[in-house]
This record gives sequence, C-alpha cells and structure tokens, in this order.
Amino acid sequence: MLSFIRIPLALIYFVVVAFVGCFLLLLRPFNPDNTRIFGRIYSWGGTRILGIKLNVSGLERTADMPPSVVIANHQDNLDLYICGAAVPKRAVSVGKKSLLYIPGFGLLYWLAGNVLINRSNSRHSKATLNATTDALTKGNRSIWV
Repeated sequence: MLSFIRIPLALIYFVVVAFVGCFLLLLRPFNPDNTRIFGRIYSWGGTRILGIKLNVSGLERTADMPPSVVIANHQDNLDLYICGAAVPKRAVSVGKKSLLYIPGFGLLYWLAGNVLINRSNSRHSKATLNATTDALTKGNRSIWV
C-alpha cells in the first residue's frame, strides 16, 4: 500500500530536481562537480522517499583520487537514487544519447557535463569515448561508467 504513495512521490521528486537543476546549471554549465552534486541530491531525497536505507562507506578514499575510470554495475532505474550517493569529486558519467530525450533530466544530464554516446553507431561511440577520455584526463576528471 505504501508503494502507491512512494513511487509517485519519487517520480515527482525526480522531475522537480531535474527542472530546478536545469535552471541552476545554466549558471555553471559543464562544471566537473555538477554530476556529484546532483547525484547526491537525487540520492538524498530519493532514498528517503522510497524508504531505502543506504550505508555508503569509503568515500574518503576518493577525495584525492587521481583521474580514474569508475565502474558501477547498473541494474535498474533506482541506481540514480542509490549510486548517486557514491559519485566521486570531478567525475562525469557516460550515458546513452537517448537520455537526452527524457524531459528535464536529459538537459540536466547534459548541462552537468556528462558524456552522451550514440550506441547504435559503434564507430561514432568509440571516437566520442576516445576524445572524451583524452579531454577528461587532461581536465583532471574521472569517468563514471
């Protein structure tokens, strides 16, 4: 019964954060910490609304982490609320280009400085990732895949 309340509230929270975030990110677009900040915002509210108890440990080890590739085992759409709490500083994620078409969230994802790849065109995807990897490492950023 409680899920009938929590799921719509989580969806409303998702949309509100996306739209408010788009306006805020217009003031600091493509900043390498945008992904971490909004990941934490999504995680903070989403886990509380959905009643998920989250225990994140070891984040202090990522404080002085050199540019790295961070791998997360993406399972479902709840990962935004769960994995968002663990995004390290100066990390941007790699996502499929179709994320851009999610109203509000797509623009937020792009303005946060994340990398969008077209998975239907492998040659273009590889070229994008190669160029992105070079640019991100020179910018002292990590890539969250």
